[in-house]
Amino acid sequence: MVDAETLRRAQLKMVDILVAIDDICKKHDIEYFLAYGTLLGAVRHKGFIPWDDDCDICMMRADYEKFVQIAERELPQNLFLQNSDTDPNFPRTMTKVRMKNTKLVEFDESENEKYHQGIFVDIFIWDYHKPWIMSVLDKIKVVNQWKYRRKKYPKGSFKRAAMQVGIALPYLFYSTMMKLLIILSTHNRKDNTLRYVGQEIKACDMVFYDKNMVFPIKRELEFEGKVFNVPNDWDLILTKMYGDYMTLPKEEDRYWHAKKIEV
Repeated sequence: MVDAETLRRAQLKMVDILVAIDDICKKHDIEYFLAYGTLLGAVRHKGFIPWDDDCDICMMRADYEKFVQIAERELPQNLFLQNSDTDPNFPRTMTKVRMKNTKLVEFDESENEKYHQGIFVDIFIWDYHKPWIMSVLDKIKVVNQWKYRRKKYPKGSFKRAAMQVGIALPYLFYSTMMKLLIILSTHNRKDNTLRYVGQEIKACDMVFYDKNMVFPIKRELEFEGKVFNVPNDWDLILTKMYGDYMTLPKEEDRYWHAKKIEV
C-alpha cells in the first residue's frame, strides 16, 4: 500500500489534472460530470475518499469526441491525453489524462509497461441505451463481476490464476455476447431520445440510469476546495451505486488501485 503522504501528493496532482480538463470544458461548452468514487468523495468528504488513488469523470459520447479533438491541442504541456490512438500500447478501453514525470502503477500492471503510466484522471464514455440491451447485460453481469474481481490480485498470483481458469468458459460466452451487443448498440448510442444512459457497452459496469437522474448537469459540489460538475440527482445515483453511501466501509472492504506511486 502506498504511504499516506505520497498518496496525498498524488491526489492533489489529480486535482490539477481535473482543473485543466474543467477549463477546456468550460471554454468549449463541453459537458462532463464527476463520477463513481470521485462523486462519492465530493459528497461525503468534499474531496477525495481518504484512501482513493484515482479520479473519475464521465462524458456523453458527443461531448467526449469534441473534448478529444480539442484536448490534444489545448492541454498543458505537462499533461498527456492517453487512449489507444495516442498510445498504441495502451490496453484499456477508457481514456486517461496523464501527468508527465509522475508514475502510478496499478496492481494488474508491471512497473515497466510500454505505455505511459503517469498519475491520471479517468474519462469514461457514456452512451444512450435501449432497455432490451440493458436486460441482456443484467443477465450476464455476474461473469463481468468475476472478471474485475480477479484484477484485485497481482499478475502471476495463484488466486488470480485460479479465478482466470474458473471463468474461462463463461467468459467466452460473455465475450461473444458483448461483441454482438456492441455492434447492435452502435447506431443508437447518441440517440438522446432514449431514456437510459450509462457506460459504453465495451467498458460497461452494468449499471444504467434514467437520463433525468444525470441531466441537467449541475455545478454545485465542492471537491478539494473547487466546484465541479455533478449529475442532476447525485443522491439517487450514489444510492443506486453504493446503497448507504454515507457510511464508511469496513477497512477490509476498502479498495484502491495503486501498488506504487511516484510524484
